[in-house]
Amino acid sequence: MDPTRQKDQKLEALRGLAILLVVAYHVDVWLPGQPPGFYAGLKHILGFIRMPLFACISGAVYALRPFIPGNGLKFLGGKARRLLVPMITVGVFAFLFKSSPPYFESLPKILRAWRLLLFPHYQFWYLQALFLIFLIIILLESGKWLKTIGWWLSTLSLTTLLALLARPAALATVDFPLSLDGLLFLLPYFVFGLGLGRFKQLWQSPLFTVVAALLAGLGLTLQILAQLGRLTIADRKGSLFYLCLSLASVFLLFKIRWKAAWLARLGSFSYSIFLFHVYAVMAVGIILSTLGLNLAPAWRFGILLLSGLSLPILAHLLLKRFTLTRRLFLGLR
Repeated sequence: MDPTRQKDQKLEALRGLAILLVVAYHVDVWLPGQPPGFYAGLKHILGFIRMPLFACISGAVYALRPFIPGNGLKFLGGKARRLLVPMITVGVFAFLFKSSPPYFESLPKILRAWRLLLFPHYQFWYLQALFLIFLIIILLESGKWLKTIGWWLSTLSLTTLLALLARPAALATVDFPLSLDGLLFLLPYFVFGLGLGRFKQLWQSPLFTVVAALLAGLGLTLQILAQLGRLTIADRKGSLFYLCLSLASVFLLFKIRWKAAWLARLGSFSYSIFLFHVYAVMAVGIILSTLGLNLAPAWRFGILLLSGLSLPILAHLLLKRFTLTRRLFLGLR
């Protein structure tokens, strides 16, 4: 988000952690050969935190600046400018990037760029899903379904049931428009984060903390055993196990008093990093491969991770200097 605005440093640090996990997740694509077993297992486990944490943070930030009834068009206009405009602009450049060697797309595929408006592509599925979530939040706020803890718990339960029942595993294999799949996946986490931001008493609840710690500890233990091949668990995205482990882990992360200034600073650029990190990692990966540098996996990983974080920040600073690029690529006024 825009680093010039005053923001909650704890949430910014959480954003920094979340975007660090996102970039690290995409780096291993460019590691030579298969990633080490330890790294692959760690990546799988951290997958329970990565996007759920982002959605929870979005909910908590929304709670600080919520929708005001009667101001729906202005609210949605701001979200469209911030989410959909960069999604389309950066998405078009992504198509152009993939049309250059060695990732040349056939002309028929390039001409299908219009699908960016209606179907999820690359990391942009998250932006489509988040915009749909804001549409639903307007309805929930208007119906006062999020006004009290009781109503919030009811809404959280309902969205969780939707994620479990209306989002079967087969859904992920179907080309659904407008990232409806992502909407069902992220909505419970957004509502959960909204509750953490709106109802501060949840933070002090010993019951919530104990239950979260038990669920997270049990879930991580089962995950480690599964990675070691000792047991098999249904941990697909949207499963009850996935939801419980993700919600518990995110709650515990929110309980930590994050004071790392560098992480908060990184979090202030999280949106730009999210938009551009894939292409930064791809570009540097191509350069390393072209040069034929025989780097150790750890060095290669570090270089790509640093590139995926630093190059989008440089792009943000450059694009922000000009009104047109600031609006088109970053969604800023």
